[in-house]
Amino acid sequence: MLKRHGRPVREGIEPIVAVIDHPPTEPLSAFRRDQPIGLYHPFFDRAAADRLHVLTLEVVR
Repeated sequence: MLKRHGRPVREGIEPIVAVIDHPPTEPLSAFRRDQPIGLYHPFFDRAAADRLHVLTLEVVR
């Protein structure tokens, strides 16, 4: 599955670096690959976002 949909690391990190270099103005943003998506878009998964938040807090503490 990853071989069919995955990207090389260098290619995959480019959109992340772009967002870090030029952060969105909104206080909360979601992206699918390099395209911003609205928080009410079907691609935005609130439960996954909440889980990511909890896991991130565990890592930075």
